[in-house]
Amino acid sequence: MEKPDVSVLRQLTESAARKAQSIGAEVLASHAQDIDPIDPVELFVAAVSVTSDRWYWRCPDSGRSIVSLGILTGTTPPRNVRFQESSRNFTQTAGSATVQDDTGTDQYGPILHAGFSFDPRYTQDRLVWQGFPSTYLLTPRMTVVCDGDRCVLIQNILASAAVQPDALITAAEEFNSSLVDAMQSLSEHNLIIDEVEPDDTNASELRSFVRAVTRAESAVQRGEFDVLNIARRRKLTTGGLYRIRRALSYLAQGYPEDVLVAVGRHGSTFIGRSSGYLIQQDNQQIVAETRKGLTRRGDDPDLDSALAEQLLNTPDQVEHHELCVDHLYEAMDSTLANVEASDEPELRSTRHVHHLYSNVQGELEERQTVFDLLGALHPIVESSGMPVDEAFEFIHDREQVDRGWFSAPMGWMDLNGNSQIIATESAAVVRAPVMQQQRAYIFSIGTVFSGSDPEDLIAMTDQEINEYRIALSQ
Repeated sequence: MEKPDVSVLRQLTESAARKAQSIGAEVLASHAQDIDPIDPVELFVAAVSVTSDRWYWRCPDSGRSIVSLGILTGTTPPRNVRFQESSRNFTQTAGSATVQDDTGTDQYGPILHAGFSFDPRYTQDRLVWQGFPSTYLLTPRMTVVCDGDRCVLIQNILASAAVQPDALITAAEEFNSSLVDAMQSLSEHNLIIDEVEPDDTNASELRSFVRAVTRAESAVQRGEFDVLNIARRRKLTTGGLYRIRRALSYLAQGYPEDVLVAVGRHGSTFIGRSSGYLIQQDNQQIVAETRKGLTRRGDDPDLDSALAEQLLNTPDQVEHHELCVDHLYEAMDSTLANVEASDEPELRSTRHVHHLYSNVQGELEERQTVFDLLGALHPIVESSGMPVDEAFEFIHDREQVDRGWFSAPMGWMDLNGNSQIIATESAAVVRAPVMQQQRAYIFSIGTVFSGSDPEDLIAMTDQEINEYRIALSQ
């Protein structure tokens, strides 16, 4: 990676500083330019020595990868107004920004990132989630967007009347120099992973999961719920260091159709994946989707086709899928205009599974943002249950797992009216080394419905957890 040019950014910063003086508020200055191709995962990993905030996002359908580094602003609104305040802060940033795109496309500009906890009322388990607040909206110092072989560097500066532009540019140049040095000296520890799984800790976590599943089954059988989704957590420790670059590469190869995300904050790393998007935004157009309902792929074409057909005609699977569609529609219809839903589910297939797929489309009203919709959508059926509000309360009272950012909305949004939001279906949090050990906490979800088998839920969550264990052992 070569040291980025900041000459245009300097001019933009001077202009933004004058604007900040005029309006009495800080103004974002941003410059986009083409750069030589770079490996996004290597950039994410190398930057750990430069900044406490790193975001990685892989969009498999478009071939796009996004890496954002550093902090210009990081807001943490109060939990009771977290979506409203995130919307207000985003609108304020977008409304005054000074942006120049020198790629010749007018498609690139500042990208912000947001992460939310599943249940902000839950007392945070600081051993797992320290550094990941209930709400976080980030404007980064720098973003690299790789669309296939094309890479674009987006540099951001927050100008104000109180700080001279030269000082802001000097800070940006120092950040850039440190990042270039980090890329040139990139290496990862090659320690053999000596995995230790304390029986007492994991046995206790498994018992908690089984208790929650048993209570959920009883509630479903009493007719209180159609479905409940119970989270499970498992702890791993090692005397070595988990190698994040290899873990991301393993998951990318094993799940090529999935959205893959990683967030590094204060020495810890959150890694998660999702089989699809909760929300995709293109200007005012919104598409929300669900892939609830799945079955494995067959070993031969005939079996594969039979399993797909069986999925489409399994009443429980279709019913649970339709519950998810109904929730999306109701939330969007209360928030957006011109809302329409798929007539019936269709089949979407990945390397490992067949999914049922439906979407709901709508249009943002003037002055609305994606955060306004998230306030109506969260929590979704796939991460809580149905009825949604009652399921959310059941999980809060009975699950006994701090999900943190797992199964909650997170994603990116730009100032051109584009955004992508997911809710992770499985995840791992790798904590910073303590006493020469590094801890990882792996999360998965089991779905409880009428007739479900607890042993099946344990086996399914074991499979998800094992994938992350293998990934972190690369």
